[in-house]
Amino acid sequence: MLRCAFTACTRPHREWRRPEAEHNARVELCRQTVRNTIEAELAWLIGKQGEPEWPQFCPDPAHPRRRVVLGPGNRRQKPEEEPSEPEIYADHQAAALWLGGAASLFDVAKSAWLRDIVKAYGEWTFVANGSELGQNEDTDRGPRIWNDAVFKLLAYCLPGLTSAQVEEVALAPVTSLPDEAFFDVMTAFLRDVDGVYFNDSTLQNAQAVQVRTALLKRNHDHEGLEAPCSRAVNVHRDPLRAGNGRGPV
Repeated sequence: MLRCAFTACTRPHREWRRPEAEHNARVELCRQTVRNTIEAELAWLIGKQGEPEWPQFCPDPAHPRRRVVLGPGNRRQKPEEEPSEPEIYADHQAAALWLGGAASLFDVAKSAWLRDIVKAYGEWTFVANGSELGQNEDTDRGPRIWNDAVFKLLAYCLPGLTSAQVEEVALAPVTSLPDEAFFDVMTAFLRDVDGVYFNDSTLQNAQAVQVRTALLKRNHDHEGLEAPCSRAVNVHRDPLRAGNGRGPV
């Protein structure tokens, strides 16, 4: 069901300056892809073929926010090249609603396939949050609704992983995000990790300590920089400090 839903979340942009026939053709192409996905799922369920791959989202990398350049008698925006709008895009907000609706299934002990979702969409998620940008670059936007859903799933996928696996699938990519994006993601992720640890009791002490220690270290590394923190980063840092002491660290 989720694979079909995620496939349907790939949609064409409406470009009003182009002929209606072009848009309709792209709409039909997306619909045909959904039909193909449904047929593949049905064939898998009755044993006629192997399990289908998870559909890939169209790339949606984060872009640097427009900056204000300050100087004596000078206040102007630094020009940034506007990215072109792709013909096809991933409606990640709709995908987030589908994934969030499946939250009652978030038990990897019973549904190991949940880790396939993290694997399939991990790189897309971190690129959309700014993993390809410099550490001090603020992003113009982030897929926040998608973040809430996918990082909750990621937290539920941690039990049973080794320390090296936790580092690879979660901590390394999260802590390598630009500052503001890191604090946005960290807030949601840490909340969900605490929920798994305290409410579900499936996360081991060592794993909980590993997660919180890595996030605190990333926070302390930022505080040690000579450059002053942005207002946004100062605001986003508070949840980590407030949460410190709740967990096993």
